[in-house]
Amino acid sequence: MNHNGLPHNLEAEKALIGSVFWSYASLQKVCEEISGEVFYLDAHSKIFEVIKSLYQDKKPVDVGTVTSEIINRGFLLQIGGVEYLNSVIESVATGANVSYYIDIVLEKFTLRRMIEAATAIITSANQADVKVGEAVEKAEKSILNISKLRKTSEFRTVQEVLDKAQSDLESLAKNKGRVTGLTTGLIDLDNLTNGFSPTQLIIVAARPAVGKTAFALNIVCAAAKSTKKNIAVFSLEMPAEQLIMRMISSLGQVDNKKLQTGRLENEDWRRINEAISQLADTNIFFHDAGGVTASEIKAKCRRLSTQGEGLGLVIIDYLQLIDSSSKYSGSRQQEVSEISRSLKTMALELEVPVIALSQLSRSVEKREDKKPVLSDLRESGSIEQDADIVAALHAPDVEAPIDDNLPVPIQLIILKHRNGPIATIDMLFKKKTSTFLSIKRDGDKNAK
Repeated sequence: MNHNGLPHNLEAEKALIGSVFWSYASLQKVCEEISGEVFYLDAHSKIFEVIKSLYQDKKPVDVGTVTSEIINRGFLLQIGGVEYLNSVIESVATGANVSYYIDIVLEKFTLRRMIEAATAIITSANQADVKVGEAVEKAEKSILNISKLRKTSEFRTVQEVLDKAQSDLESLAKNKGRVTGLTTGLIDLDNLTNGFSPTQLIIVAARPAVGKTAFALNIVCAAAKSTKKNIAVFSLEMPAEQLIMRMISSLGQVDNKKLQTGRLENEDWRRINEAISQLADTNIFFHDAGGVTASEIKAKCRRLSTQGEGLGLVIIDYLQLIDSSSKYSGSRQQEVSEISRSLKTMALELEVPVIALSQLSRSVEKREDKKPVLSDLRESGSIEQDADIVAALHAPDVEAPIDDNLPVPIQLIILKHRNGPIATIDMLFKKKTSTFLSIKRDGDKNAK
């Protein structure tokens, strides 16, 4: 039999199986950590399947029971007969080195999986109707899955968990109530959420022209000041140049109209240069090409997570402009549901907060009470189920135009909060500089 080609170590496989016959501890360790698929030789896989089946059924595992079960299943000739079976069982004189053999067998299995993944990637890339975005997503996911092959989750004792809990409490005490998650720059919101945490999907909804893009950019600026991690901004409606102008306006408190017309005074230039200097020292990355799918967003974020100090925040403006796969073509609600699920899995996989802006449906305008509710999410589908936080921006006086020169009241209504209370947060919005402000209260030192 020719065993050349893919990476393998038949002697280590034999030794691994042989080890289980020496002690119950070895048997338990192998059966709990190994599956039949990790063996290169089919005969070894079949022998191990029998051993594991006997172990799981709480039956004795010895030479007699294994041989008998293999005969009953009709495997004997397939594994090379009694002679080969005995050579496997007698391959080692101790079970002391079982961990060593496990490592070798898993290593070769991982290498074979890498080759299989690479072959599948090549095959996919050569298909005539291949969609590049989906192909890249599958390729990156398969490689990521391989990297996780050897990561096992073990039980932790109550003492280990208590030690971690005590350490967390001590850290919180030292923190003296300061935000532990990613800061939003808005005091009331930070106090309510304790900052945005990794794995969270946050939906911020609003009707057009209420300021949801400005709100998101304010969070980007605040987050960029507090972390050196990469921040990804997907702008599906507005070019990056316009976004950066808004950020300069907000950070430098320079009138948007002055930036648009170029009618700038010396003081304006001083503030602009200061804002540019602040932004230049951040790790913000913009993607402003339209027609991007959720899979492509995930693939791009996955790559960004491997650069520098990793990924700290993802912003998407806005959810309804994400292209969907053709799977649910014709049903926009199902398409949006698929997108929201994909964004949540991305947040979990990359351990990063994901903020997706969303439009509210027009139904809110038809009601006498214009305050948004969860059902006002446009093409809501599973958005409210997938999201950890759902918030809606609301101008209390919806009939009054937003004054460019004066800060106007804006409410952030927390409609869902998986790990905390819901509430309505009062803010001020300065449209001329695209700035959201916390309302200063007595005792607030950090409010703007």
